[in-house]
Amino acid sequence: MKKLNSKVIYHGGTIPVPSYFQKGTLELQDSLVRFHARGESEKYDIDIRIPLSKLRRVVAEEKKYYSSTGYFLIIQYADAADAQQKLEVEIRCFGRRGTAQAVARLWAQTLSENIQPA
Repeated sequence: MKKLNSKVIYHGGTIPVPSYFQKGTLELQDSLVRFHARGESEKYDIDIRIPLSKLRRVVAEEKKYYSSTGYFLIIQYADAADAQQKLEVEIRCFGRRGTAQAVARLWAQTLSENIQPA
């Protein structure tokens, strides 16, 4: 199993937190995807752990916003109650667009290989 670890920025999804653009990390380890980001206060911290067996769809997207381009990873998964959830994070590579694009594609490819057919 590959181990991946990337710095990301939380942009949205189905998580009910008021803070957006939270800096965090996305990790793949031991058949689990973990997303962790610190909020303005401790009650807005995000800590999501997604078993690979719960992944439904993973895509990398390029989006233009403001005056720059961001490379996003969109993860759709089933939660513990089998409800569909979504997580959208921007891959951070400090000004290196080609690197950010490659990392986003690597995440999408690696996670997509673990999606179980419905």
